[in-house]
Amino acid sequence: MAIEIERKFLVDQTKLPPLQHGIIMRQGYIQTAGLNTVRVRIQNHQAFLTLKSSSRGNSRLEFEYPIPVNDAQEMLENLCQKPFVDKTRYLIP
Repeated sequence: MAIEIERKFLVDQTKLPPLQHGIIMRQGYIQTAGLNTVRVRIQNHQAFLTLKSSSRGNSRLEFEYPIPVNDAQEMLENLCQKPFVDKTRYLIP
């Protein structure tokens, strides 16, 4: 089990170096009762199922498990709400 601490920042994009080697992600959410979250994410050639509790201040419990990519694709198509979230994450040293 991990505890996620949510922090958000506004970034001045003019001060960033050129962005390279992004991690392509597609994710969807499975509807739950209450304020808990179930997310299915495919990134590059890996997939994850993530369960998050409701927020307690600026933190919440988070459980993340690797799953087969084929299973994640099935979950996205058949269990997740549409539209999906497509994004590219860049790691900046």
